[in-house]
Parts: sequence; C-alpha cells; structure tokens
Amino acid sequence: MNKFFKNVLALCAMSCLQSACSNELKKDSPVEDSRVSQLSVEQIATEIVGLEKPNDYQVVFTWPDAQGTVRVSEQSKILGVVSGSDKKFVHSQIPGGTELSYLIEHLTVDGRVSSSIPVFIKVPNDIFWDGPVELTTHQKIEAARVFLSNKAVITTFDKNLTIVAHEIISDGGLIQNFAEGTQGFWDKNGRSGGTINIMSQKARGSLQVILRGENGGHGRNGAITFPGRHPGCAGANGGNGGNAGNLNVNIADGNSLNISFLNQEGKLGPAGVRGSVEIGPANEVVNPPCDRDYPDGVNGQAGGKGQVCLKMSSEQEYVCQ
Repeated sequence: MNKFFKNVLALCAMSCLQSACSNELKKDSPVEDSRVSQLSVEQIATEIVGLEKPNDYQVVFTWPDAQGTVRVSEQSKILGVVSGSDKKFVHSQIPGGTELSYLIEHLTVDGRVSSSIPVFIKVPNDIFWDGPVELTTHQKIEAARVFLSNKAVITTFDKNLTIVAHEIISDGGLIQNFAEGTQGFWDKNGRSGGTINIMSQKARGSLQVILRGENGGHGRNGAITFPGRHPGCAGANGGNGGNAGNLNVNIADGNSLNISFLNQEGKLGPAGVRGSVEIGPANEVVNPPCDRDYPDGVNGQAGGKGQVCLKMSSEQEYVCQ
C-alpha cells in the first residue's frame, strides 16, 4: 500500500473517532429544562378581579412556566390541579367580603410536593344601591366598587355624602339633596343641601346629581276674627329658601361616565294671608288675640345655588362653576 492511501486511511480513522466521541458526548449530556422546578412565594402573583355583578369576584393566581403540576386548595378543600405549564389558576364565584385561606402546592412529575405556599386573601365588599336611600347623618362610603342601579335615588338632605371607591358603576342612578317640592315647616327657613364628594379611580355609566335647596316654609295664615268688624289676624312671614349643596367630583379615569347635574336654589316661602283661615293649631295659624293693625307678613327670600367642581381625568385640572 502506497503512502498516499495510508494517509487517507489514517484521516478517515481519525474522523470516525472524532465523530464517535462527539456522538458519545451528545448522548451523555442531558437536555436542560428551563422550566421552574420549585415554585417560591415570590413567584406566585395574585390578582382579585371584580366581575360585572356587584359582589361577584374571582381570584387569579399566576406563576412562571413550571415543571410538574400545581394543586390549589382553600380551607383544605382541593379546588383544582393544573399543569405547571398552564401558568394560571382561576377561582371564580367568590362573594364580596369573603376571607380566603389558600394553599398552593407545586408537585413534581412523580407527585411529590416540591413546595407548599400559603396565601391569605380578603375579597373587598361592594356597595350596591338599588332603591331609595335617605341619609340621616353625614356619611363617608369607602368601597372597592360602588354600584347604582336605575332605581337608586340617594337623598342626602342637609347631610354631607362622601364616596371613595376604586370604581363607580352607575346605570342611571340619582343623587340629590332634596326631592323637588320639599318645603320647610310653617314660617321656617328651608335647609341648605349638604356637600356631595365623589372620588374614584374609574367610573362608567350614567349618573345624575341634583343640587337643590329646600323651599322656604309657608308663612302661617291669619285667623278670621269677628267677621265684618276687622280683617282678621295678619299672616306670618314666609321662610327663606335654602341654598343648593356643593358637588366635588375627582375621577382619575372618567371618560366612560356620563354625569349630568342640576343646580337649583330653594324657593322662597310665601307670606301667610291675613284673616283667611279658621282658628287652628298655633304652629299653623296666627290666632287671636291679635292686633288688627299688625302689618301683613312678607315673602321669604330664595336661596343660592351651590358650587360644582369637576375633575374627570388625572390629566385635567378642576373646573368649577
């Protein structure tokens, strides 16, 4: 065999040897698994999500791509087992105000518990107004979400109402100081409306706010005395109308809320009429003895309008009128 063929054979042998070694190395090197083999507390993310209905929530757990399976329990009751590669578990139909004690277990491919992570959650409580509500004291409402249905009529009278929420959802609800036509007692001034403060991160739907002062009370009418001999007792003065309340709205994202308002002062109370009624209760009628020359009562004065300040996005400044 000549020298040339000897060199070729030597090169082939060396090439085969290198190829075999390379294959052997590839065969012996395990494929690296990039998935998490043991989940930790820091890798479990929790989100509380409010659904469309009031006090209807779900809790969402997420984690990075993991080996094996993830088992989720609440108060020792297994809620479900999902693949670690699903990276998500959702627990639905949770009432607002519920306190939950979860256990999240990461299981290996052969079913052993790799890590066990307790998670404690308190689901927020929503406020749901679905009919007439009348304030008897100043109130501050704090809630994750405040719902007003189209039957909600919140009457504050002369009390202050403050709403602080993450989100306000109104389906045509109404907040007002006084209902139309509300009037003070005989001779009394009408009450001024309280201040309405609304602060929220988000708001949507439609909401009507009526700022209205209470109308002044009607002056007591004078009693008839000795018909034909003198004109009777003079009527009393009418009460002054109350001032409309103030409205302050501060919503970081209010582009989806249609808010309308009416700003209306309380009307004056008319004076009582001389010699126009029979003798009656003293709190309703000016009764004798009365001086026939006593001057007639006068009408009250109308109240004033309130101030409205709106800030419907985080980028805007307050606009007041």
